[in-house]
Formats: sequence, C-alpha cells, structure tokens
Amino acid sequence: MTVTMPSLKEVQGIAPFMSTVQDTAEELELDIRLDAIIPCAVPPANAGRVYSEALAWLDDNYGELLTPTVRRTALVAEAASNGVPVTAYVPHEDVSDDCRKVLADLQDGECCERRTAARKAGHPDHGQHQPADPRGHGRHAAARRPRLHAGATGR
Repeated sequence: MTVTMPSLKEVQGIAPFMSTVQDTAEELELDIRLDAIIPCAVPPANAGRVYSEALAWLDDNYGELLTPTVRRTALVAEAASNGVPVTAYVPHEDVSDDCRKVLADLQDGECCERRTAARKAGHPDHGQHQPADPRGHGRHAAARRPRLHAGATGR
C-alpha cells in the first residue's frame, strides 16, 4: 500500500512508484503488488479546489485501490512526536475514526476482492496504466464527483 496527500506532486508520483514496485517484483521474482492507496492529510473542503480535484483525479484513476480518507490535523504529528499511534493518543477524535475506517476497509474481504479483481484485470497497480492528467485535462475532466469525503474538518 501507499499513502498520498491530495496534491499534484503527490498523485503524480503514484504511477512511477507502481512501476518501480512491478519492476522490483519481476527482478526478485516476488509477488509484490500495490493493493491500496490511502489518501491522507486531507484538508477541509473549503481549503481549496486543488485538493478536491486531486481527490477526484485519484478516484477516477485508482478508485478500486482507494481506502477512505484521513483528514489533515496537527494531532497526527503530535501523536507521532510522542511515539504513540494516533488512535491511542486521541482515541475519540475524528481523525482516529478515519484511521479505524481505513483499517476496516483494508480488512474487509469485499474490498480485498475488489482490489484483487482490479489487479488481475491489469489496472494501475501493475504499472501498465497511464492515468489522466491530474490537472484536469484528461478523461472525466468535466464531471468530478469524488466518492471520498473531501469535506473532513480538521482540528
């Protein structure tokens, strides 16, 4: 799995990363693959269109691999600075709920089957996919409706 922030620089790095994973797998004769993409540090919807467009682009190009999003908040950095998982550091905060949703998604058999089917169909996790331009000039540029919760509120 990989984690990405909703910005052009981050999302543009997914395809080369996936290609490197595939090359490494072939070189070492291992079954290494990308099974999930976790959008993290997702700002509130009113933080700017660039973020919602990046999330929409991720959904358009890698929808089968996406987990629920994790909102942007300083609590994540505070937890890491204290050497404590965010879910233990602030167990009742919204960001901890986000993390639990990601974990549930990763453990959900149906989601795993969806990702496996996408992989077998030759979707992006094998580095064979050339995603649309993340600036909105590619396919689906006109109608952007992300299924991810881009309206998270941070603390």
